[in-house]
Amino acid sequence: MKSSIEYRGYVVEHDGGGYVASSLDGESCALRSKSLIRVMRSVDALWIALEGGVRQAWIDTWLANPVAPMQLDAAAEAMLVPTKSLTPVFPVAPIVTPATQVAA
Repeated sequence: MKSSIEYRGYVVEHDGGGYVASSLDGESCALRSKSLIRVMRSVDALWIALEGGVRQAWIDTWLANPVAPMQLDAAAEAMLVPTKSLTPVFPVAPIVTPATQVAA
């Protein structure tokens, strides 16, 4: 059984595998995620972009190739930045040992 809610011009349905938001006015933009909060925040992001605010990268990706539905979980994973770095975050001063201690 599908359950649904209406949110900011979208119908959000749970289909057993995740949540899908489809536009109420028939636009082709559909959003899909395992997380209800991610779907709802993405709808908010679309409204912010339409109102002239900051447009997030996944919106540009979708506009370049409008596939239905937009896989929000994959887009979120693509935005993750690896935290493991070979260079230290802060400058490290070299350890200076007096020559007399090294010779001893």
